[in-house]
Amino acid sequence: MTPSLSEFHLGGLTGHFYALQLLYFTKQLLPAVMQSVYEFAASASIAVAFHRYALLGERPNRLHFKFRRREIKFTGKLLVLSAIPAAFIVLRVMAIMMMEDIELVFTVGDPLRLAVSFLIAPLLLRAALALPASAIDHPIGFRAAYNYGKGLGLPMFGATLVLLIPVFLTNYALPRSVSLLDQGSATVFPQIKTMLLPPVLLVVKCLVTTAVITAAYRIAAERLRPTNVSL
Repeated sequence: MTPSLSEFHLGGLTGHFYALQLLYFTKQLLPAVMQSVYEFAASASIAVAFHRYALLGERPNRLHFKFRRREIKFTGKLLVLSAIPAAFIVLRVMAIMMMEDIELVFTVGDPLRLAVSFLIAPLLLRAALALPASAIDHPIGFRAAYNYGKGLGLPMFGATLVLLIPVFLTNYALPRSVSLLDQGSATVFPQIKTMLLPPVLLVVKCLVTTAVITAAYRIAAERLRPTNVSL
C-alpha cells in the first residue's frame, strides 16, 4: 500500500522532531560531559602533583598540567570511587522522573541524601587512601586501603567539612554579591563569576581534599611502620 501525502508529512515532522531533540540534548549534554572530563583530568593532575610533593618532596612546575600514565591510573581509581555517589545521584533523578509528587521527593529525598552521604563519605575516604599510594607508584587495592585507614574515616570527613566551609560560603555568597554589583551595568563581574570562580574553587576543593587524604596516608604509613608493612 502506497503511503499518502499526509503520512509523508507526518513522518517528516517526526524525523525533524527527533533531530531537534538530539540537537538539543547534544548542546546541553556535550558541554557538561566536556566539563566533567576537564575537571577529572585537572583534579587528577593537581592531586598527583600534591601527593608527590607532600610524600616524596617532588616539586611541580609553576604551570603544572600532566596527564600521562600515572595520572590515567589515578583517574581510573578516582572514577571507581566516584561511581558510588554518582549512583545515588542517578537514583535521585530517576525518583524525580517517576514520582508525581515532586515536593515529596525533595522533602524526603534531601534529608535522606544527606544522611546517606554522612554514612558513606567516611568509608569512601578510607578507601581513598589508595589514591596517594597510586600517585607515588605504590598501588594498593581499595580493600587494603580501607583496612589501613581504620579509625581515620570520621576524622578525615570532619576535617574536610571544616576546611571546605570557606569554599562553600564563597560559592554561595560571591555570585550573589556579583549579581548585586552588576545590576543595570555592563561590567567584568559576570566574567569573574562564570570564568574565574569555578576553576579557582575546583582547585581549592581538590587541594583541601587531597591534603586531608595525604595527611591520613602519612598517619596510616606511620602506624604500619612497626609491623614492617610498607604503605
